[in-house]
Amino acid sequence: MMKSSKHLFKKTVSNRLVQHLAFWVLSFYVLLRIFSTDSEIRDIDYIYDGLFHFTLIIPVYLNLLVLIPKLLDRGRYFLYIGLASLSILIFSQLNIWFFDYLVDFLLPGYYFISYYELPDIVQFFIVYMGVSTLLKLSKGWFQLAEARTKLAETRQEKLDAELEALKSQVNPHFLFNSLNNLYGLSLKGDKKTPASILKLSEVLRYMIYEAKDEKVPLEKEISFIENYINLQRLRSDHHASISFEIVGEARELQIAPLLFIPFVENSFKHGVKGETGDSYVDVKMEVGSDFVNFTCRNNVGSIDDVEQRKYGGIGLENVKKRLKLIYEDRYTLELDEGKEEYKVNLTIELR
Repeated sequence: MMKSSKHLFKKTVSNRLVQHLAFWVLSFYVLLRIFSTDSEIRDIDYIYDGLFHFTLIIPVYLNLLVLIPKLLDRGRYFLYIGLASLSILIFSQLNIWFFDYLVDFLLPGYYFISYYELPDIVQFFIVYMGVSTLLKLSKGWFQLAEARTKLAETRQEKLDAELEALKSQVNPHFLFNSLNNLYGLSLKGDKKTPASILKLSEVLRYMIYEAKDEKVPLEKEISFIENYINLQRLRSDHHASISFEIVGEARELQIAPLLFIPFVENSFKHGVKGETGDSYVDVKMEVGSDFVNFTCRNNVGSIDDVEQRKYGGIGLENVKKRLKLIYEDRYTLELDEGKEEYKVNLTIELR
């Protein structure tokens, strides 16, 4: 980890040096063409260009390293403008003094003089200060955009992982209850046991092979629920009223898988299993052009208190979390738990 961080730091520093060097090389070439008085570039032009850049580098890096991070990035705009303008005036005047006086001591015999008056020099410095500021800000904007993109990707990866974990909880929970049902039938020596196993295999085929996708065709989800209800009918001994009604056509609508089954499963667990005389489970799905409305009603039977406390909420809490993660504000869920009837009403916008 330490070696990786050092390598990244060295690479970042190296990239910055290359970028700055490329900027100044390009700048040197452009000003060389401007300063050259003849069609042929002479040695003195290279020297003048280099000395001129010496007076430019100081205010540019003063701007990049001090004025922008200390003032502009912190929102102190007026102070930044004032100090940047002052530095432009000061270094423009120093440029003129540099060529009129100091260069004679550094390079005697060349007799350099400033080619430009103060207003012209000021324009050069304004351009360089402006360009350096824009480059610095644009780099910051790109870095911010990149950071936001990475943050969004990280959040999506976390969301996908959480959804996958929640989805994986559905399978063992459902399988556990279904195997319990088959176990009960087998103990009674019920002739419907083979048919129940066949129905369970169809249900599990969907859960294992088709429900892995982020979205599935709504019609397949409906078929899955229908198979599950038929599986429950086999063990009901006709003492319960079980209905499943579809209104509308699924068409090409897509939906997140395994959202409805916990409610259906819960209705059989808390209603039909209660062994009351008037047991019923009524499931209805209304499909519109861009929504699906699911309702499920069941009587409230008498079930084992230990089972209710320990296992009753796993599937329902799971589906609540998945709905919130996937559909956010595009769904409504109403749970009406009365003394004699439990009702679920779930509406999901699918487009």
